[in-house]
Amino acid sequence: ETIRKELVSGFAFKMAVLGLAVLILAQGGNRLPFPAKGLWALVAAVSATNAVLLVFILARKGLRRVYAGQSYLDALVYAPAFVLTGGFLSPLVPFAFMTMMGTAIIHAGGRSLGRRVFLIVLGSYASVAAAQKAGFYADPVAYTRGLAADNAFFSFVTGLTCLCFVMGYVICDTVTGHLHQRIAQDAR
Repeated sequence: ETIRKELVSGFAFKMAVLGLAVLILAQGGNRLPFPAKGLWALVAAVSATNAVLLVFILARKGLRRVYAGQSYLDALVYAPAFVLTGGFLSPLVPFAFMTMMGTAIIHAGGRSLGRRVFLIVLGSYASVAAAQKAGFYADPVAYTRGLAADNAFFSFVTGLTCLCFVMGYVICDTVTGHLHQRIAQDAR
């Protein structure tokens, strides 16, 4: 019952954040530095998938799998979102960091889920940055093209971001591991 309540409140929070993003995008119109159509499609797909997952949550079938599924979905969405919003300089990097940290904290009992989500988020960011640098996709954001051409700047930003992801995960995993160990000791 507690997991169900957490999932329903998490869904409401996600939809509120997505709704706020949609309002901001609608107000920005064509003045956005990245292609709004691709981002609209991504937001719609994430909203629809989360709505389907909510149906399973309310039906109380496989709550733990749905719980994990939402974490994986959130992590997997970042690769196309990074591509659409500027690659290595995407404004969505802090949100990817929060997703990774939140999963590591919330799912500390099943630490392998947090580890997998961390690897997906880190891999998404690093692979999009490498693909952007190698020219595998046409960068839709004009200002990042010039910045990606500067090798020192690109290496510094990408390396620092990846290091922040690793350090954040290690700190969260260590702290939550000790917390759960302490709770288990106190329960005896």
